[in-house]
Amino acid sequence: MTQIVAEAEVPTTAYDYDGHLEYGESYFWRVMALEPVPSDWSATFSFHTEAAPPAPPDVTPPPETPLWAWVVIIVGLILLIVIIVLIFRMRRR
Repeated sequence: MTQIVAEAEVPTTAYDYDGHLEYGESYFWRVMALEPVPSDWSATFSFHTEAAPPAPPDVTPPPETPLWAWVVIIVGLILLIVIIVLIFRMRRR
């Protein structure tokens, strides 16, 4: 009980700590009644905080589609349209 995180006098049997506790640390606590008659310190109790959450993964954007791939796609679409037009012209004859 050398590094005191909080010390408080409360009118009830409950205490709500609104500070920050470190991840993966052990903390100890004890109480003493002040009224109606001051008491000795209670037994010492402890709790352990959870481990720190893992760091979020690096989100790297997917690589952009290279220009040559777009050219191949466009040429393929043009060839497909030309073939479809030729097929329909051949059927009309």
